[in-house]
Amino acid sequence: MDLTLFLRFFSQGAALGLTAAATPGSLQTLLISETLLGGFKRGARVTLAPLIKLAQAMTLNERTSSFFQPLGWFSKLCS
Repeated sequence: MDLTLFLRFFSQGAALGLTAAATPGSLQTLLISETLLGGFKRGARVTLAPLIKLAQAMTLNERTSSFFQPLGWFSKLCS
């Protein structure tokens, strides 16, 4: 992959990610309130919670895809 192409895609992704992160919503409100109430560690736990749940769901999906053959194609499609 060409470096200029990589930088173009990276800058587009960074711009979209930053604008999505800056939009106010319920998760951002929860994060700010928990950080103000309990400090950085409590706010970090709120931030990492969706990532931990996603990892658990992906692991469960991988372990159960072999048991449910009709859904196995969906597992391979998503990975």
